[in-house]
Amino acid sequence: MTRKTFSTSKGIVSFAQALIGLVLLVAFILVLNALLASRGFHTAGRSGNIDSQPPSSTLPVHMDEGKSPDDSLYTSWKLYKDPVYSYTFRYPSNWYLYPTSTEGMGGTTQLFSYDRDTFPTRGGIPIPRTDIKVEIAVRDNPKRLNTIQWLKKSPSNAPYQVSGSARNITVDGNLGLEFLNTRDGYSWLELYVVHEDKLYTFLVSPSDSDLLPNFHSILNLFNFPRQ
Repeated sequence: MTRKTFSTSKGIVSFAQALIGLVLLVAFILVLNALLASRGFHTAGRSGNIDSQPPSSTLPVHMDEGKSPDDSLYTSWKLYKDPVYSYTFRYPSNWYLYPTSTEGMGGTTQLFSYDRDTFPTRGGIPIPRTDIKVEIAVRDNPKRLNTIQWLKKSPSNAPYQVSGSARNITVDGNLGLEFLNTRDGYSWLELYVVHEDKLYTFLVSPSDSDLLPNFHSILNLFNFPRQ
């Protein structure tokens, strides 16, 4: 009887020791995981880790880092309403605007920080950083495809494949994509935004223009037509 009791007690002690060892192991793993996460090795919630980010097509980012423009700061800017597509935006009063033309790809409005007619040769040479040129083109999108669908439907719609290099933008509450393009040392921006049955394209050059903040303000003041 004594031997049996002793054997049972020994088994209980062994079980208790094993249980304590398991608890300590779990605690060690939890502590180690917390330390790794705090040092950036844990993928969940790591802001710079691509695995923790949603797909680029679902991450809206405002051009001005989320700040809404104060219209009162731009009262000296001119207001433009497109006569064909009815979109509106403000632009600096000393800039030059050429209203919508049906030449080329759909309706195109051109905006320059310089007088295009005074400097006609500038159309054939790279624009210096001290200036900027903006083209706004409108294309039909009868199937109401989203930006990625529209860009992917035909290779002729864009000179590149949609990839992770695209930056997300929001224009007047509509999601879009911005691409940085470079050729022969010269770079420009291409922005694509879908609104209802139209796709809006913004071409901005050069991409490193000193006046790029002005373009960001123009984009934040841009309004699509309301039906």
